[in-house]
Amino acid sequence: MDLVSSLRPVPTTPFKSLPSELVLEICKHLSPHDLWFCARPVSQRFHMCAQEVLMRKMFQQHQTHVSWCCFWCSLGDLALKTVLNDIAPLFPLTQLCMEPLSDDVLISKQAFADMCSTIVKREQKIRISVGGEDTVTVKAGEIKRILRSPIQNLQQRRHVFLMFYFARLRKERRGWRVASMFGWAAHLVGFVVLGAVLLVTAIAVVGIFWVGLETYKMVRSLYGVLRRPVQALFYATDA
Repeated sequence: MDLVSSLRPVPTTPFKSLPSELVLEICKHLSPHDLWFCARPVSQRFHMCAQEVLMRKMFQQHQTHVSWCCFWCSLGDLALKTVLNDIAPLFPLTQLCMEPLSDDVLISKQAFADMCSTIVKREQKIRISVGGEDTVTVKAGEIKRILRSPIQNLQQRRHVFLMFYFARLRKERRGWRVASMFGWAAHLVGFVVLGAVLLVTAIAVVGIFWVGLETYKMVRSLYGVLRRPVQALFYATDA
């Protein structure tokens, strides 16, 4: 019985018999998320066709938007352009869109960056979104560590980035609720700490100014009290 069952042909899925041209046409209508997570595991042919279409969609057709996670995550020594030095060569100039901070926020970032980095040691974070659909949050140094390998081939470096991007997307979607709660709490704590530091600094500045003003008043009053006896003594000596 086992021999008979072993000789039976293994059933194949209907997708395996599709021609490559049709598979490519199907993949063209799928999003990058569906290509990576749904189309690639179907078969070897789907894997190859989805990989080819995915490369075109990610690095030629869809625009990739990069921005700071938030104002708090932008505080630090690095500028957004500096953070993207390793990822920018992977994309054509017209496909990578950086979303800088507004002028007012940029001034605040320059003013408080050193203070906040001294008080709370945290790495800057950026958001990467492909086609305006899937967004992942990445630490500033993560991409540098991932792409630090000696691979010089552009296609291989792009594939490494895709593996990192979709692995992070899967991780964030699995723990989205818990992670979002902790992320919100971390941002809230950061803003509370920053507000407390600014309040203490403002109180200290006002206190120093008040002490200096009161000291000036006391010295001036003492000078006014001692001035008359000194002048009277000076006039009596002249007389």
